[in-house]
Amino acid sequence: MGNKLSTYNKTLADLEKNDPGLTELDYKDNDLGDNRIRKICESMRHNNTLLKLDLTNTGCTSIGVRYVSDALTNVVVVCNIHTLVLDNNPIGPDGGKYLAQGLKGSGSLMTLKANNCGLGDDGAIALCR
Repeated sequence: MGNKLSTYNKTLADLEKNDPGLTELDYKDNDLGDNRIRKICESMRHNNTLLKLDLTNTGCTSIGVRYVSDALTNVVVVCNIHTLVLDNNPIGPDGGKYLAQGLKGSGSLMTLKANNCGLGDDGAIALCR
């Protein structure tokens, strides 16, 4: 991840500074895994300028989705994400349930993409409620 890691670390710092120029994060096809997604979500707790987060094919599991859901419902600094993309991640039914909890608490999310995430019937039903 070499150069990508330094970019990743700078992005975390920019998120925490609430940089008004940082409105979109695109990590598509980067092998972040749940731990790096957790760090992104922790940094998002200091940010209200981010409008779009693309985590397509990043290795996000139900654990990572739980971090994302917590960030969506942050009460310290209101999360303003309008678009969340989680395509091609092994989220599974439990991830769908965690995501549904985040959607209930988010006042800004308008677009959610979760194609090919293995949500199954239980995850899809949770999201529809």
